[in-house]
Amino acid sequence: MCHTKEFVASAASVTQLLGQAITLIQEIQQARETVSGYPKLIHDYSKQLNDLRRTLALVQQEKELQTSGVVEQVATVHSLAQELEAFLEQMTGWRSKNSARQYAHAIFSGKKDEKSLAGVLDRFDRAKNELVARILLAQVGLTGNLHDGFAATLPVVRRIDQNVQSILGSRLLIATQLEDRQDYSDGIYKGTCYYRC
Repeated sequence: MCHTKEFVASAASVTQLLGQAITLIQEIQQARETVSGYPKLIHDYSKQLNDLRRTLALVQQEKELQTSGVVEQVATVHSLAQELEAFLEQMTGWRSKNSARQYAHAIFSGKKDEKSLAGVLDRFDRAKNELVARILLAQVGLTGNLHDGFAATLPVVRRIDQNVQSILGSRLLIATQLEDRQDYSDGIYKGTCYYRC
């Protein structure tokens, strides 16, 4: 019974973390619009932010994708999103100053700000790519253990693979490994694990 309460609390915290990350991405997109005219880098990042928001929504929708590795990476993305949001808020603050102060800031700190922003966006991009990799490697639809063997529920694997493919444009590794397997019954594949499960 204690494990059930811990699981429910853990699932609730994952859902809350995903919701916060999606909200942060939307706030970053709004802040990006406020800082318009600043580095072109922010404007060019809009598509990546939309893709990330859709990826986080996918993980929120598909509970089977909420593995410990994926959730850990969502937390990293969330942390970097907070850092990016704080940076953009700082830039918004400078934009609201009078022209002389904006000019002085641009002269003394402009290149430093652009370098800092590029660093944050680079770390953010790497975290996003790591999140996608962890999603694609997720072992969805599996039951069993190393001793007794694993079974894959093909309808679950196929459904999640289809959703992942529509959002990420790539397939789950487990789906490609199980594709064209004929030795399954009732939608369950039981067999040797050809890759690390």
